[in-house]
Amino acid sequence: EGREQAFHIDDLASAAGLGDQPLGAVDKDLARLPSQRKTNDPIIAMCATERALFIARESGVLLKCSLPHVALEQTYRLRARPQRMAVNCDATRLGFIDSNGVLGLYSLERAADGSGEWGEHLQFERKDAWDFKWSSDNPELFAMMEKTRMYIFRGLEPEEPVLSSAYLCDFSDLEITAVLLDELVNEPDAHAKDLVLRFDTKSLRDTRDLLAKVNVNESYAFVEDNPHPRLWRLLAESALRARDFVVADKAFVRCADYMGIQFVKRLKLLDDERMQDAEVHGFYGRFEEAEKIYLEMDRRDLALDLRSRLGDWFRVVQLIQQGGAGDDTMLSKAWDSIGDYYAERLRPAKAAQNYAQSKNARGLVSCYYALEDYVGLEKLIHALPDSSPLLREIGDKFVTVGLADQATMAYTKLGDVQAAVKACTELNQWAAAVALAEQHQLPEIEKVLTQYARHLLDEGKVMTAVELYRKAGHSTDAAKLLTGL
Repeated sequence: EGREQAFHIDDLASAAGLGDQPLGAVDKDLARLPSQRKTNDPIIAMCATERALFIARESGVLLKCSLPHVALEQTYRLRARPQRMAVNCDATRLGFIDSNGVLGLYSLERAADGSGEWGEHLQFERKDAWDFKWSSDNPELFAMMEKTRMYIFRGLEPEEPVLSSAYLCDFSDLEITAVLLDELVNEPDAHAKDLVLRFDTKSLRDTRDLLAKVNVNESYAFVEDNPHPRLWRLLAESALRARDFVVADKAFVRCADYMGIQFVKRLKLLDDERMQDAEVHGFYGRFEEAEKIYLEMDRRDLALDLRSRLGDWFRVVQLIQQGGAGDDTMLSKAWDSIGDYYAERLRPAKAAQNYAQSKNARGLVSCYYALEDYVGLEKLIHALPDSSPLLREIGDKFVTVGLADQATMAYTKLGDVQAAVKACTELNQWAAAVALAEQHQLPEIEKVLTQYARHLLDEGKVMTAVELYRKAGHSTDAAKLLTGL
């Protein structure tokens, strides 16, 4: 529910027997918890999964609590004081490094000796450990750092060590990502990509070597003995390159890749091997190779379709201009999309060039306004048809910058004389407002005359106001002003 809860660790055991309402009797308001309350057995390490929270205390007691209710489920006892700990992906094993730098493993399942007790220490210890990481998708795999070497363990058996001093960040898909933090701290401006290292597990390396040397059928047997989604995906890719769609389909099924299964079905419908190769390249993101095959097949239309689906409109324009495919509609769409690309990156000058190519008047209005190119905006008024709603938008933009003549031109072409008169009055262009009202015989001309006359009187131009009333046929009003003189 997004609520913060706090409780004292000593209250956890006493609140665990409350049935469906764990911690219900415990005050969980952080503000009301006594800040000076002590404990004889403080927390020294914690870790969590999506469904469980593990808390290690100084005495060696390990508490397992359910999440999100934080109900105590199980209590274990460790024979060391962990400084850091982590649990594997299925919460069956806990790894910890104690204060002496010894990495140990603890099973969270029932003991194998038949005693029925929960938890037991595994026969595993590694000294001089300073970092370790469980695999996020395989409960048997973990990596650890021992001095300047990195070991990868499957179960309790290590692979060949790799020289490294990098800190472990991620272990997934049989690949470890590590970062050279010491170098990064010493040279914070260094190129970050050079400080990120990736290491493959032995099964991943062996699978790649096998796929490079033998056929996919022999590789299938190896992957079946060492199953992992990453290996099945590698096998599927290799099978697609070899056009062995039967093995590819099986591999995609084993790694539960629905898109891959559907892709194999589409490939089987193609009768041209080069077309199949191009589709495989495109499926795995090798778009340059796919386009090259299409062009060699003289299928520029397919290359154009590929680039348009990718949104690579710059390449679309190049392909159309080279001839042989595309039409004016697609070219216009490409110019328009390139204009959007530059507009999103606040480069209105480049965007305007491309909008002009695609004749995108709305885009040009925004770009010209951003560039303060009011001459370009005025030219758009003449280019747009009389019924275009963009005329109102252009008129509004001219009003915001105080250009009454251009605003009047836009509103008048749209046929909204009232808006033109209103723009003139807002910008104190009273003469123009009166002239427009008289020219189009607007019913509110009297209101405009009154406002204009008041404006002239406020500025002390009495004789000008008299002349205004005289020309408008308001002799009485003119006479009243003269009498006042």
